[in-house]
Amino acid sequence: MKTTIRKCKDCSLYTLSVNCPRCGKETIMAIPPRFAPRDKFMKYRLMTEMEKNGKNPD
Repeated sequence: MKTTIRKCKDCSLYTLSVNCPRCGKETIMAIPPRFAPRDKFMKYRLMTEMEKNGKNPD
């Protein structure tokens, strides 16, 4: 089993568990995905980020 550090979005507590021990909400991975210059899905990831931020992806 691979253990990686996780972070709670609400209380900013770092933990190894899936749920935050302080507030009980779900945690997210604290480490961003590895960057690859030949990432074939980068176009779609950028479009999704722009839509989340309310910008026009064109």
